[in-house]
Amino acid sequence: MPRKKRLSYDDKRKSVIAKLIFVTVVLAIVLLANLLMSLRPSKKPDTADPEPQKSSSENSPKNERIINEAKLKDSASKTLGAFKEQALNTKDNLEGVSEEAIETGRNKAEKTITDFVYESTLKPLIDKIQDLPEEQQELIKDAVCR
Repeated sequence: MPRKKRLSYDDKRKSVIAKLIFVTVVLAIVLLANLLMSLRPSKKPDTADPEPQKSSSENSPKNERIINEAKLKDSASKTLGAFKEQALNTKDNLEGVSEEAIETGRNKAEKTITDFVYESTLKPLIDKIQDLPEEQQELIKDAVCR
């Protein structure tokens, strides 16, 4: 079974950011589609007393459509702004948590390696030096302390 290549810290960070951006874009599309569907006028047939269209420019379908489009754009920009702010906060929180996790893992690995090196190399060496006669121990101490 081939080993997987370990990703560096930067590669992991880029991967997390790419996934977060993807989720953000998908969520923005879903929210925008939901907003468009909720603002779309319903097409219910009027069975009770249909009114003739007023000729005033205030109620013309073109003006209503322009007003609806302006409301839609305003609402969409507010929603996207709030979503962008939330996505940035989430990204910052995720980066902080991942950096803490990586730092914790690095510290544990560093301690484990330090303990292993001490146990496998330095401790046997110190034990061998302590088995030597006093004169040789003093010579070694003098040589090391120079």
